[in-house]
Amino acid sequence: MAPPVDMLWNSEPRTLLKHQVYRQYLRCWMGKICQRFPRSAIVDAFAGPGGYRDGPDGSPVVIAKTFLEHSGRQRFNQLSLICQEKRPDRRDELAARLASLPRAHRLEAHVPPAGELRDRFNALRSAAHGNGEKTPVLWILDPFDYSSAPFGLVRACLATPRDEVLITWFADEIYRFWFDRDRYGLTLGGGKINNPGRYLVLLPPINGATAASGTPYFTENPGDQFKAWDASATFDYMPSQYITFRGEFDHRAANVPYFSGPGGVTPSCPTAPIVENICGSPGSLVPGFAPDLKKIENRINLSILVKF
Repeated sequence: MAPPVDMLWNSEPRTLLKHQVYRQYLRCWMGKICQRFPRSAIVDAFAGPGGYRDGPDGSPVVIAKTFLEHSGRQRFNQLSLICQEKRPDRRDELAARLASLPRAHRLEAHVPPAGELRDRFNALRSAAHGNGEKTPVLWILDPFDYSSAPFGLVRACLATPRDEVLITWFADEIYRFWFDRDRYGLTLGGGKINNPGRYLVLLPPINGATAASGTPYFTENPGDQFKAWDASATFDYMPSQYITFRGEFDHRAANVPYFSGPGGVTPSCPTAPIVENICGSPGSLVPGFAPDLKKIENRINLSILVKF
């Protein structure tokens, strides 16, 4: 997407979809990080003016409102929201929009002087981490072009153990291919995660385990390693606008046993009655039981989508 010239510009459908992704991810991230650590930070490195001409909020305001409206906010610790924008007029507009939001005791919003990310990076990293490198920092990178966020800079954002990067690029022609007058489609995708402490990893539902209950079969202690990646290929046949035949192959891999194997993750229960397939309390240890977890999972999914 070419950078807009005006201070404000109209939103696009993909922008609103991106903000939905941000909200879903941030609800989970804040729910875990802001309760577990005394201080955390989010750096919106391509912040923009905080809103669009046709009304929707920009990403910094979306982030702030996600914190303010979170159901667990009363249990949150300190969060610093640092928003970097290179244009002075957009920077001032953003500062005014953030200042108009309701005050929250544990949310600090900072809008540094206008400047490019690469020129301001050291100052941003220092402000985000404060007095040490143990502060979790989520870097949100949403550049207009690839050159604004080179991989060397992305690597620098990930230099400390608890740093994460959420980066978005809109490259429609790369991930989706169409053939034969749009009757056939091919979608390629993939991703990876490196999450020491496993605080962002969905807990395997071993014996009904939840994020609240935890489980000794898959611990989430500081330093517990979790590295995983996935790749997928989806083929669509669309003979008409009302029906789609879809086939998809998914490959997932992790450095520790994580995916459910043929033996499953539900124990038999010789010592207590089973209630909703749970033996005792959710996630608890069951003598003699070991869940069947694998490091690799391959799936073939077949589906028919019909529009009425």
